[in-house]
Amino acid sequence: MASNDEPDFLETFRRRCSAYGLEPAWSTPDKLASKWSEMVSDLTDGGYAYTIFELDDQLHVRKIIEDLLQDEVLKRSSSHGIFEHSILEADRQLKAFFIPGFKRPNTQYWWEQGLLKEAGPQYVENAGVFYGVAVKNCEHG
Repeated sequence: MASNDEPDFLETFRRRCSAYGLEPAWSTPDKLASKWSEMVSDLTDGGYAYTIFELDDQLHVRKIIEDLLQDEVLKRSSSHGIFEHSILEADRQLKAFFIPGFKRPNTQYWWEQGLLKEAGPQYVENAGVFYGVAVKNCEHG
């Protein structure tokens, strides 16, 4: 597609983000992909210091991203592929940091199903208590 689709793509993307209640700092494809990548990097450094349930809340943004990736109007733009590529690269990093083969019950999406291989004490305790899974304690101090 020609590059003249960019303004329409950006405007549609911003409207969709606004409808989801995302803050303006997350409302362009570059910013959202960058924020997702930063979030994944923070998780995969092994020092996630909060509970599994707090992580669930934080990962809710990935559902919004999924909806944007599947949006038929946005998919018509050549810019969509660039956004998708950025997201999928961060996704690969996060998937690689999940315990292989483990899927949390009563979840729908892959990012909800996984457990981090390493995390801080609260997360480690949650994994053991709620799922009977040993997660490596990687407390940063």
